[in-house]
Amino acid sequence: MQSLFSTKHELRVFDGLVPADLIERLWKYAHEEASWAYKGYGDPEDPLTAWVVDFVNFFGDLDADARTKRWRELATTMPYLHRIWELVSNAVPGTYELNRVFLNGHTFGLGDGLHDDGGTDAFTFLVYTTPDWDVAWGGETVFYTDARDDIVAAVVPKPGRMVYFDGRIPHAGRAPARLCTDLRITLAF
Repeated sequence: MQSLFSTKHELRVFDGLVPADLIERLWKYAHEEASWAYKGYGDPEDPLTAWVVDFVNFFGDLDADARTKRWRELATTMPYLHRIWELVSNAVPGTYELNRVFLNGHTFGLGDGLHDDGGTDAFTFLVYTTPDWDVAWGGETVFYTDARDDIVAAVVPKPGRMVYFDGRIPHAGRAPARLCTDLRITLAF
C-alpha cells in the first residue's frame, strides 16, 4: 500500500454548510453586480484559466491594519460574504489569516490548470455557490498526489458544500460539461 500524499495534508468535505439563502444571495451578486475579469492564477503555461472576481487580495504589501480595514469594509457592504466566512471558518477550529477572497467562474472548456495554493500553513476554504448543480455537468475539483501523477479525490460542486484543504495539495477545478449552460462558481478563502 502506498501513501497517496503526505499525512500532513488535510482534506475535508462539509455538505450543506452554507445555507441556500446565502448561496442565492452570492449567486445574485455574481450575475447582477460583480465585475468579472478573465485572468489566470494556476499553470503559467495556461494563464487565462477562469473568470475571477477578487474581493480581497492581501498578497503583497498591505499591513495588518489595512487588511483589517478592508475586511471590515466588505463586512459592511457584503454582510452575506462575511457570514459565509464565519460559517466556513468556524467549521474547522483554528486561527486563520485571510490572504485572498475571490470568486472563480468556469464555463464549458474553461477549467483550471493543475496548481497548489501555497506553502506550509496555507489552507483553502472552497465553497460551491451554483444553486442548482447536476452531477452530469462535471466541474469537479480534482485533488492529486504530491507527485502530481495520480488523482486521489474528486469533489462534486454541490450547492453549499465546502471543501477545506491544505494549500499544498495539488488540485484543479475541472470545466463543466457542454450540458451546463451556466457558470460553475466557487468562492475561495
